[in-house]
Amino acid sequence: EAGRRRDTTWQDLERWRDSLQLVGDVGAFQTMRRNIIAPDGSVELAAVAEISAAGFRVARVPPLIGRPIADADAAPGAAPVVVIGYDVWQRRFAGARDVIGRELRLGKDVHTVVGVMPAGFQFPLNFGYWVPLQPASPKLIGSGSEGGPGADAMLRNTGPEGVVFGRLAPGATLARAHAEVSALGILPPALPGGQ
Repeated sequence: EAGRRRDTTWQDLERWRDSLQLVGDVGAFQTMRRNIIAPDGSVELAAVAEISAAGFRVARVPPLIGRPIADADAAPGAAPVVVIGYDVWQRRFAGARDVIGRELRLGKDVHTVVGVMPAGFQFPLNFGYWVPLQPASPKLIGSGSEGGPGADAMLRNTGPEGVVFGRLAPGATLARAHAEVSALGILPPALPGGQ
């Protein structure tokens, strides 16, 4: 529900993934601003999507080369990876087919390029860089307390704004899915007249 903030933990997100029958691929993303430092030393400030692997499944667009972010990429201790957009691939790597495995510095961390998305792909917003969204502390959304980066800091009143998303399961209707998420306390009950 757009514009509505609420306290949500990473455990809530996992519970929703396990419990929801009419909504699949429940995930989340947040927008971060990072200095992108290329191997040639050039720097640009760019919007980076920290996104769960579910985002690529929801979008249903395969990478042009390489792979999308995988669930394992968000595991504690996983090596930092990045999926780049077509324009980034052309501009920063001259469209080199051997871009997979190359390194790209995002802020203080060096990420390995694992995929290139096709021209025009910018899901969920106007992005050219995607990194795994990782939990870092018990609170995910709206805690208002200090914590580590990643999913646990999402949608906090003091942190970057994040969004939880999902895709209707095959055969599910929006009305039935809304009733299911309302029953779990994720959204308020529908208003009379479907408003």
